[in-house]
Amino acid sequence: MLAKLTSKNQLTLPRAIVQQVDAEYFEVSTENGRVILTPVKI
Repeated sequence: MLAKLTSKNQLTLPRAIVQQVDAEYFEVSTENGRVILTPVKI
């Protein structure tokens, strides 16, 4: 699946991915050139 970064640096996650994750917030990190989103419950 593809996601596009907008001119405002926003990224929309595909619906199929969002439906698999029960979270509103994500920890964001990078590893070996990859962006990693980890669901976080607050």
